[in-house]
Amino acid sequence: MNNSNRFAWFRALSCLVGVCISILACGQAGPGPTRREKNKTLVQNTFDSNTKEHWANSNILVRPGLLANRIGKWVKVQAEAVGTGSNSPCEFMLISEASGHDYEALMISFAKPSDIHDALVFIGIRPGRPVDGSKYCFWPKGERVITTVEWAKDGPRRARGESLIVNSDMQGPLPNDGFVFVGSVMKKAPNDSAGTNVYAADVFGPNCIVSYFNDPETVLDVPRVASQGSMYDIQHPNPVYSFSTGQLVSVMFEPEYKDGKRRVSDFVLKIAPPPLTAVVAVSNAVIQLTDAAGISQMKGARLQDALAVFEEVVKDGRDPFVRVEFDAGLPLSAVRSVCTFLDAINTARGVRIEPPPAGHAYYRAFIPDENLRTQANRSMQPWELRISDTDGKAGGTMVLIEDKVDRTTEKWHTVTNRYGACTPDGIRKVFETKTEDGTQRVGPAYVFVFAPKSMLYGNLVPFLAACLETRPYVHVYLE
Repeated sequence: MNNSNRFAWFRALSCLVGVCISILACGQAGPGPTRREKNKTLVQNTFDSNTKEHWANSNILVRPGLLANRIGKWVKVQAEAVGTGSNSPCEFMLISEASGHDYEALMISFAKPSDIHDALVFIGIRPGRPVDGSKYCFWPKGERVITTVEWAKDGPRRARGESLIVNSDMQGPLPNDGFVFVGSVMKKAPNDSAGTNVYAADVFGPNCIVSYFNDPETVLDVPRVASQGSMYDIQHPNPVYSFSTGQLVSVMFEPEYKDGKRRVSDFVLKIAPPPLTAVVAVSNAVIQLTDAAGISQMKGARLQDALAVFEEVVKDGRDPFVRVEFDAGLPLSAVRSVCTFLDAINTARGVRIEPPPAGHAYYRAFIPDENLRTQANRSMQPWELRISDTDGKAGGTMVLIEDKVDRTTEKWHTVTNRYGACTPDGIRKVFETKTEDGTQRVGPAYVFVFAPKSMLYGNLVPFLAACLETRPYVHVYLE
């Protein structure tokens, strides 16, 4: 090839390469929008359209990713499916974009948790209260919400939120009991010196909207006692309902009762000893059952009469939340018997025992694990408070067993500390004892109380109240 032909060929090749580069540059100017970005564009377009259409309608609430209708009593939320595999543990049905817990959730909401909360209130659903073990709130409390997911796969599909998960202990999907509108708690904003309160589900992980376990910061919870630890790895996505990763779905929220009926029913159950009777038992205890307004709700005065009321409430599709109050004149043996009875009916299909009055222990304190009565059966040693009761005059001593390192020999040894605590104030002073470095109080959060079974409840309460001020976990063993 001569020089002129070689030059002509090179010039042609250069032109061809230039054309190819130009074509590639035009066709691949950069990575295209992600599935999430495309979905967010659709959500924004829907929000703009809804705002334009409903701006003057006071019965319609429009928020980004959300539309609520007060007359029809529904809330629709736009969300994106995660595509979680059926073998993966699943803890959340719906989380917010800020969560980062996609790997254990089914869907990501394009509406904020607080906006969904506002929308549920807007259509007439009253928020309740999330679980909080530190306050003895073990049951999620609130009105039920029916949650339905709609998506397209070989045509339109619909499924209840409960059906999307399989629980191995239940050997199938969760029952269609709805979810409880507990409403996320308000918490101090992080890195905010002013201490501004924020809606926890908006700001703090896991930013949950609909949870499959009792999350104290979720908007909607399952209607049963279901701790995170007990639910982990026994709940997985239902393989019957599969979603593509990034698939746009719609989540509908509706009240369980659209006629204004309330599921939450509050009661106060008071138990007192019968007059002029030496032996007090469950069968002869005097019972009063009132509603939140103090109006009597039963005809008789026995525990079985109260049980009949609870059964009718449950049959009517309501949840009886019951605060229990023991009369000061009840012997501890009777208190324990009543607590054993209450524990048998404290179920998802029975009553839900509420926190006790201030200064009183939760009812389960009186039915502790008897195996832990013996020190050798405990993995760790609690405080022991041993109370005597002579002629109605109570006194006590406290014991704390600790494992310590001998600074001289550097060997572990067991030390038994004994403290005089004849009065409730004496107990408070003992609990104020600090560690050697002065950084914290001595001893664990648990207190095991040993008291005579004949002791009257009213004589024990001041001692329990002194414990509960700083030690929230109390077990009462009768002797």
